[in-house]
Amino acid sequence: MVRVLNGLAIFFIISGVFSGIILGNYGTGGFSWSLAITWWISGMITGIVFFAIAVILEYVEDTNARVRNLEYELIQKNAPPSVPTKIGNSKANLSKLSGFTLGKPEE
Repeated sequence: MVRVLNGLAIFFIISGVFSGIILGNYGTGGFSWSLAITWWISGMITGIVFFAIAVILEYVEDTNARVRNLEYELIQKNAPPSVPTKIGNSKANLSKLSGFTLGKPEE
């Protein structure tokens, strides 16, 4: 988006210069400086406004990236420890439970 706004700013500045030259030549009695300067100034002002919006948008995108990075680091720092894949090194002997059955509930 920043590139589009910069491109539009350059386009408006160049078109303002060319429009001032072309329309200044159509004046009665030679070159009309007032008409040409009006178009030059309007093209420059429009281009500067678009450049300013592009710079503001660039700062906003940079700030957004920094905040997302800080948020990601904060989440990683405060995340609970991951559950180990192996639940311990127990060497319990389950052979004593080999004949165990659940009894009927007492009535």
